[in-house]
Amino acid sequence: MKRLFFLMSVATLALVGCSPSVTVRSDYARGVNFRQFDSYVIEPERGRNSDPVLGSELNQERIEKALDGALRARGLSRASGGNADLIVRFGTDSRDRQSVQSFNNSPWMWRFGGPMNTYSRNYEENRIVVNVYDARTNRQIWQGWASGQFFERKNQAENAIYMSVDKIMARFPVQPGQEFARER
Repeated sequence: MKRLFFLMSVATLALVGCSPSVTVRSDYARGVNFRQFDSYVIEPERGRNSDPVLGSELNQERIEKALDGALRARGLSRASGGNADLIVRFGTDSRDRQSVQSFNNSPWMWRFGGPMNTYSRNYEENRIVVNVYDARTNRQIWQGWASGQFFERKNQAENAIYMSVDKIMARFPVQPGQEFARER
């Protein structure tokens, strides 16, 4: 019985100890024809890059490069100067989080007053936020964000950033291979 208890505790801790996956969400202005846009500029969101690690110049360059690739894959071209149809701004932040898990060792033990085990874990949650504005009206028309642990493992932050931006842009209303209207 003690052996079973030990094995179940180890298995549960292993599952709880796994990092949470990156969560991606998005929102957009209804009624906007996203295919009307041809060009974009990318810039960091002013006052948004408060995390000293994720908001570093190195990581801002990575985010910008990933956004540039995703937008080019959707048929948009990068504009120089103020002639863009879209303004794409991105920001980063982080916050301390705590995960608490409570569990019994088996279903029958809670009925008979078995011990309750609780596991608590502190971690830093990072977030990348991408805002897209119509340059003509300066109105926000789309927002996507990813949150999770980007820096949990050494040497994987760069890949986590690229994958997170790809997941964010997978929710963009125009997908790669779809044609844009070039009627202007």
